[in-house]
Amino acid sequence: GIMKCNVKVAGLPSDPDYSGTLTIDSSAFLFVPNYISYTFAGQFQFQGDRIKVKDAVVQSRPLDDQFRRQGLIRFTGDFALRDFKPGDFNLTAKGGLLVVRETTRKSSLSVFGNLFVETGSNGLHYTGEVEQSLLKGYVLVQNSSLIFPPTQQVVNEELSNTVPVRDVDDTTKVTVQQARPLAERYFGVDSEMGQLNAQANKEEQPAKSFVDGIRYDLDIECAGGNAQIKMVFNSATSEELVANINGKFSMAEDGRRWVGTMTIDRAYYRFIKQFNADGTIKYSGDFLNPELDITAKYEGVRASVDSASGNRPEKIVV
Repeated sequence: GIMKCNVKVAGLPSDPDYSGTLTIDSSAFLFVPNYISYTFAGQFQFQGDRIKVKDAVVQSRPLDDQFRRQGLIRFTGDFALRDFKPGDFNLTAKGGLLVVRETTRKSSLSVFGNLFVETGSNGLHYTGEVEQSLLKGYVLVQNSSLIFPPTQQVVNEELSNTVPVRDVDDTTKVTVQQARPLAERYFGVDSEMGQLNAQANKEEQPAKSFVDGIRYDLDIECAGGNAQIKMVFNSATSEELVANINGKFSMAEDGRRWVGTMTIDRAYYRFIKQFNADGTIKYSGDFLNPELDITAKYEGVRASVDSASGNRPEKIVV
């Protein structure tokens, strides 16, 4: 990207005072936590030890979205700049953005698909510091889909004529490195002294992302009957549930705790046969382990042999 800067730094090295402006344009980046590429542009105003976000925009590419939507989130607010590194921040985000796509399966997230989210009129509020922050607000989901892959699979099968072998490694030495604060690893400065850390700059990327420090307080609504989920229970037998969902739930803590009830319609459950399904999905904790209250129904027709009347169709309902 392109950065233009006109900044004046005054005062003591231990307590600098900033003034001026900074603009970033035509920049692009890959957001590793969900493996999606975005573009970024912004205008910033330096005011003492804080930087005002006059206007900052993150966009997702329409070609990445199944429905070719132009994702755009606009940020306003401010953040601190102390010891030449960002400190506490208070940001508001408004708009809509693609946050999950097919390539997200390459990331550490447990889901993938095509998830486009929109904020409410008040936006999302993002406050805190790099190490620990809070994302709070209302999110609307429409024209989206999520795929939940199976969480457990059988990977070992022992045969009667096999001999178990155990490999014992008694030579490898494990060294534990002390984890440095996220701010130090991201910005290459010592968290206490504000000095450049050359070793930090040699690292490819932090082993821990700032996303790991986010805590969530989100109210999420799936409306319009066009948000779809696919739960794969067993890939080997193609056992799965595909359904359109409606309802509201809350996301809390580290984002893995969901609480709420979703109703499903236009659904099917596949296990040997394909069943029409309806019911509810209740979340009360781990989002990968919801409580399912599903009624599945299968209707078919077969030929029944009757010696008196010959072959005749017979309707079977399960």
